Amino acid sequence: MASPWLKGLSVVAIALLTTTSLLVLPEAKAQAAVPTNDSSCLFIDENQALVSAEFCIGDVVIPASVRTIKSNAFVLFKGSVSFEANSQLQTVERTAFHGGASISSIIFPPSVTSVADYAIADTGSTVVYLEGNASAFGQNAIWQRNVGTTFVQ
Repeated sequence: MASPWLKGLSVVAIALLTTTSLLVLPEAKAQAAVPTNDSSCLFIDENQALVSAEFCIGDVVIPASVRTIKSNAFVLFKGSVSFEANSQLQTVERTAFHGGASISSIIFPPSVTSVADYAIADTGSTVVYLEGNASAFGQNAIWQRNVGTTFVQ
């Protein structure tokens, strides 16, 4: 068994190493991100499914080639979402847009045929514009906590 003296020495050594490591870290000033409507922040897979908008800030225009928006693509996103002309979007999966309570608007193109339950969940006072048929939206496609969503067709 280790002696109490050896245990105490180990604790002191760990504390000194931790403190020294923190002191030598370079100091960097925080920089505000610049909002963009550039689609280069989007991750779109080989099947033309939008997988992630994790690094997007501000308003985003989704390319016309995207056919599906995958679950969790817009987690904690802040801004507005719209689509290029002649969009091929057909499917919006469950929880594609959720969390953050700060998606100001989503404009769905007429090509949408299926919006899964809870596809738009807990996004705040979001205004949803639908240029096509409202039957694409399931009964529970939009779920909000303590706020209303305006749905415009």
